[in-house]
Amino acid sequence: MFRSSQVLLSQSIATLLHPRVPLSAPEARKLFNVLTTSFRSHLDAEHGQAVSEPGSEADSAGPATSKSAIQKRTRAQPLHRRDNHVDRHLQSILSNPLFNSGHIRPTGVPSPMAMFERAVAHGMMDIDKAAYCLRHEKEYIISSNPAKSRDGMKQSGAGLKVLRWLASSEAIDHGGHHLLFNPHFSTIFMQFLIAEGLRDAAWTLTTKALELLTVPLPSSKITERRTKMRTLLDNLIRAEISYGDVSLDSAYLCAEKAWSYMEGMPLDLRTRRLLLVPALNSLIGQTRESYGIRLPPSEERFESFLSLVTIVQGDRSFRFASAHLHLLHPSRPSAELALRTLRRWPRMVLQSNPIIKAPLVRRQAIGLGLNTTKFLLDNDRYSEADWVMQFLRSNFSEDLGEHQHQALNDQVAEASSLEMLSTIALA
Repeated sequence: MFRSSQVLLSQSIATLLHPRVPLSAPEARKLFNVLTTSFRSHLDAEHGQAVSEPGSEADSAGPATSKSAIQKRTRAQPLHRRDNHVDRHLQSILSNPLFNSGHIRPTGVPSPMAMFERAVAHGMMDIDKAAYCLRHEKEYIISSNPAKSRDGMKQSGAGLKVLRWLASSEAIDHGGHHLLFNPHFSTIFMQFLIAEGLRDAAWTLTTKALELLTVPLPSSKITERRTKMRTLLDNLIRAEISYGDVSLDSAYLCAEKAWSYMEGMPLDLRTRRLLLVPALNSLIGQTRESYGIRLPPSEERFESFLSLVTIVQGDRSFRFASAHLHLLHPSRPSAELALRTLRRWPRMVLQSNPIIKAPLVRRQAIGLGLNTTKFLLDNDRYSEADWVMQFLRSNFSEDLGEHQHQALNDQVAEASSLEMLSTIALA
């Protein structure tokens, strides 16, 4: 039986009774330098001493250079990495792909899509499990490289794998049912299809779902199915606008295709509007939020989208959205529609129009007023900007929050200063 010696036993007891004091910063640095020197010495012995390049200072010094002078120069001026065998050896080690510091899946843990393929092979896959695998695959891609998540989704091919499973299992013939009644699946599935450039497949599934709206159903089920369809269309548009700084041309085109397709179906105008409103709201919001960040859309596509918004604007609240979009036109921005829209407000107040009390409409009016003011100030239209600011104060004093009040005050001060400067310049 092994017994520890008396010396080792006494040393361990002494360590417990008197723990070692941590090294100070100078002592730690000194120990590090000693270990580094020793490590380099051993590597130099294995890989040879540093060789200077022809024509360098070491060559020109000749044989008369003393060993102590070389050592002194070496300590004062460490050799460059490309001249040092040790550094080259370390560089070759650290550049090995096995030492990549990126996110690596733990050994033995299958990837979500490997789990998907295994479940498909055993006939155990369903829509819920497919949504789970896609969702976790996206989470891993984002954790690996957040800046290039869309590229990672494209390279994963996960959407194509799920699409092939749907086709092979004949589920794609009834894909509308699955997409309609599982919005969690449609959300993540559409994101992968769009990222992988499979827009035609995404549109095919969407049209199959749209066709289900014409199937006779009990009245209690019609509203539910339309709600699911609204979610699907919104998910399709959101997938187009989710990532990157590319223009919104493809998203605009997608919304126009959906509207054109529904026009050929036996659906009344009110139903078509209700189906597309959420997707259109998402696209309008992204147009406003990403202005100046994304590449500008083409003039033709933007104007087609403006026409679509005008058609779908079934209520007055959409007029604010349309007026906002005119402020953001890629080549011919204009505040005329915004000013006409704001000037109609007092008339609606006199008519006691109930829509003016809706919180959403009031927020849209305030947002339009603030952005119109900024546009007018940027274009030296001070008197009109002053009218808009007075309009906001007169009609929305209680609705304006502290932040918006401060923004309005700042714009008033800016307008006064700029108008004064322009007056002085004219004088």
